[in-house]
Amino acid sequence: MESRRSFLKLAGMGTLTAGTLPIISIAETFENKPPTTGSFNISIAGYSFLAYKNDADKAIEVCKAVDVKYVSLKDYQLPLDITKGHTDEIIGRFKAAGISVYGLGVIYMKSEPEIGHAFAHAKRAGVNLIIASPAYELLPYLEKIAKEYQIKIAIHNHGPEDKLFPDVDSVYNKIN
Repeated sequence: MESRRSFLKLAGMGTLTAGTLPIISIAETFENKPPTTGSFNISIAGYSFLAYKNDADKAIEVCKAVDVKYVSLKDYQLPLDITKGHTDEIIGRFKAAGISVYGLGVIYMKSEPEIGHAFAHAKRAGVNLIIASPAYELLPYLEKIAKEYQIKIAIHNHGPEDKLFPDVDSVYNKIN
């Protein structure tokens, strides 16, 4: 176990040095941030569980098997249109397993109502981060709603083929 963590710590530091994770700087402000024990904390993105789409228990099992304590959830683990009770039940299963759900996404936002719906969903889930792919023209509205809800946004890009945000520079240029 320690050699895996050592490898991942080294690999993670190389990634950070390369500058490919610009969102890391805001991670320190998360309410659910990992404890600072000197170890390298790892999270799994919900998309990683694509093979287990509607099976939160399988996602929990995988997290536990690899000793990961932090996860973001995709809409197939926590659908945007579910009730507060169902949301609490799913989040509760992760918490009971010792896994902190810190964010949701990627959530696509092509209209103001979709932004409102995403923030209501994040509030129901009790997370303070939305990983988003918003339409460029909605960025001012997105910023306003993020401040209103006090929920952070991480803009996700899908690489060079992404028309909105093909790289880190495009994100930076559009939000500045």
